[in-house]
Amino acid sequence: MNTAIQVLASVLDGFSNPPTTIEIARATKLLGALDAEQAGLKPLKVGIVSSFTFDPLARNLVIRGYVDGFRIDPTVSPFGQYIQELVSPNSALANSQPDVVVVAVRLQDSCPALYERFNELDAASNDAIVTEWQENFRRALVAFRRHFDAPILCCNYEQPAHPSMGLADARSPVSQRKTITAMNRFLDDLVVEIGSFHVVDIDNLAGRVGRARWQDPKLWYWGRIPIATENQWAYVGEIVRVLRATAGKARKVLALDCDNTLWGGVLGDVGRDGIALGHDYPGNAFVALQKRALDLYHRGVVLVVASKNEHSAVLDVFENHPEMVLRPKHISAFAVNWDPKPQNLQQVAAKLNLNLDSFVFVDDHPVECAMMREMVPSVKVVHLPQDPAQYERTLASLDCFDQLSVSEEDRQRGEMYRREARRAEFRAEADGLESFYAGLNMQMTIAVNDESTIARVAQLTQRTNQFNMTTRRRTESEILDLMRSQGVDVCTARLIDRFGDNGIVGLAIVGRDSHDAVLDTFLMSCRVLGRTVESSFLAWIGCMLREAGIRTLEGQFVPTSKNKPFADFYASWGMSLKHRADDGAERWTYDLEESSEALTIPPWIKVETLA
Repeated sequence: MNTAIQVLASVLDGFSNPPTTIEIARATKLLGALDAEQAGLKPLKVGIVSSFTFDPLARNLVIRGYVDGFRIDPTVSPFGQYIQELVSPNSALANSQPDVVVVAVRLQDSCPALYERFNELDAASNDAIVTEWQENFRRALVAFRRHFDAPILCCNYEQPAHPSMGLADARSPVSQRKTITAMNRFLDDLVVEIGSFHVVDIDNLAGRVGRARWQDPKLWYWGRIPIATENQWAYVGEIVRVLRATAGKARKVLALDCDNTLWGGVLGDVGRDGIALGHDYPGNAFVALQKRALDLYHRGVVLVVASKNEHSAVLDVFENHPEMVLRPKHISAFAVNWDPKPQNLQQVAAKLNLNLDSFVFVDDHPVECAMMREMVPSVKVVHLPQDPAQYERTLASLDCFDQLSVSEEDRQRGEMYRREARRAEFRAEADGLESFYAGLNMQMTIAVNDESTIARVAQLTQRTNQFNMTTRRRTESEILDLMRSQGVDVCTARLIDRFGDNGIVGLAIVGRDSHDAVLDTFLMSCRVLGRTVESSFLAWIGCMLREAGIRTLEGQFVPTSKNKPFADFYASWGMSLKHRADDGAERWTYDLEESSEALTIPPWIKVETLA
């Protein structure tokens, strides 16, 4: 097993929650020496502008990054100079050439009157303060965006623990809470205007932690550090949570144990009617966990059952127990046998065509959790607490499934992967690959610049990592701009087969002039790889371009740790290598004027083009 991954897993598994200062120092030393590529870490230069002393949080941010697969290299600008740093093209922030920018500006610092002397303000004064700050901030962001396209992660504003007017705040015509709520809505609205702008919901976090103990007055007075030491890990965690979503590193699969996880008791000992599941404690605690899991399912999380048990007995509970919330239709795969659970998850991952780093494993047994961590460290392991009353809260607190938006395809993902398991069974029974392809009855529908697909298109760029030739992330506003640009075609491919609708699975962003075209983006969902869909989609694009008089098609490949297995795709399709840069980036070219099999769509895929 990869030593770097083992070291990473062992250090992170030893953390307290939150980790102590000593644990952070030890992790800094051990993890700083790791080879990022061997450990599967994504290098990330993060520029930070703030209204307070951010350096202690930056150390936490680096270590928190390791938890989610990032090697973060932070550059912290001098605190209080956030406007200058954003506006100037020669600032410390600009010179660091960040991949991502974090804007950590507290409203207490930028508009202190709204917190320190709110009761002095009349409506006009309040509006003037709000308007001036919002206009200054908007101008600074626009100025930054003129020179840099790095995503911006902006922390929103915290509500006070004690509103200035006390109980009267809710009915006051000039309300402190309503003012801050409106200013947070202003930040939400900037998501569209600024582009690649994401709000980090610090206000919600402070509410969950408890506003009265969110800050440490002594730390603030002493060193201009407002966040209490015990909350700093959670603060940077909220930043990394958004980073992870923008980088397409959300997990997709929740694998659940059965005995003493989905229900109380050991099924083999007490039987279906003896397990704890129902309206009284502890049965209602297990029902609550199942309800939370079902809610995740409807959000797009794929559910898997991983249990050492008799398969028929477990299926009987899912089908016939009256208090079961989860039913067989919600489960994409049942890995129920007496084999080691790590082995079972590896087989499920292969069956569903997913990487193990998409999996979260939840179990009540410490030995099973330890075995999973040891044998498959890329799987996120959640060891449930002893009290079942805490199970639902534990599951609800998982933020590793977060994504920037939830599309209709997401809501159907569980059913899609259940169908994928049936396809795998069908493939095993088929007499050869061509027989398998023909038996699938595949229908591919291709649309060009269809604005109704914007949410799904943006999500594909953000979440697809394996078959993604350039791994360029795009926001919805950027996709809309591309669709409305001259000389750009945003092509989407939807696939339906005998088992159902796979949704939009393919994306190509093609830039072209009068003679040449370039694939800025070419990607395919891992759900449909290995069925010739990717080569057929590219063949359709080539035919479209040739009919439009385009002579050459260029394909770009930018290597990452995830897409390397598909580095030879363009070569296998028929393209010729044109250039390879020192960083491994490649440009491939294809002469569309030549007749070739590459532009032939196989007979087992029927293609329809939407007008």
